[in-house]
Amino acid sequence: MEALTQPVLLLGLAMILAIIIERLLEIAKSIYDYIEACSNSTDRWTERAEQLRNRLEVRLDNAKAGNGRDFDLVVAMASRYLSVSGPSQSGLWAVSTDKMRAITIKAWFKTIAIILGIFCAWLFDIDILKLVELSLENKEPTYQSSWFGILMAGIAMGFGAGPMHKLIAALEKARGLRRQKEGSKNG
Repeated sequence: MEALTQPVLLLGLAMILAIIIERLLEIAKSIYDYIEACSNSTDRWTERAEQLRNRLEVRLDNAKAGNGRDFDLVVAMASRYLSVSGPSQSGLWAVSTDKMRAITIKAWFKTIAIILGIFCAWLFDIDILKLVELSLENKEPTYQSSWFGILMAGIAMGFGAGPMHKLIAALEKARGLRRQKEGSKNG
């Protein structure tokens, strides 16, 4: 029954909550995409792409006046929004409305996921720092829950099941190393 300790149960709950948050946001994004398709909001995204193009032109012109590194840095940062046009347009760069929309919506929904993760961590008092201490010690924890540990747990849950799984694996590795160290001291 040692495997079902409080840290393991709370980390399992955090993993389940991370999966639930991911799935809820996938459903919400699908609904958002459907509503956006029905409302034909391509004009709004086209306007935003034009505004971004204007801002990028100013930044690129300013970077050209400086040294070559500044220009390369601006191009590297802007490249996620840019697409190269076909040969008929001489390979010109253009702001891709689809790329801009995808990046913007991904940022919105990731922010919502992190907020939901923080709310769930606060609601269930899932504190990463306390769980680390509980998993490494055999006695009662001296650490009291804090906003920072809850915030970190919520952010990890908001980023999804992958980061949460990596955190659990790291805690398991630390526990295994501690047990191995204790075994070599006792043996």
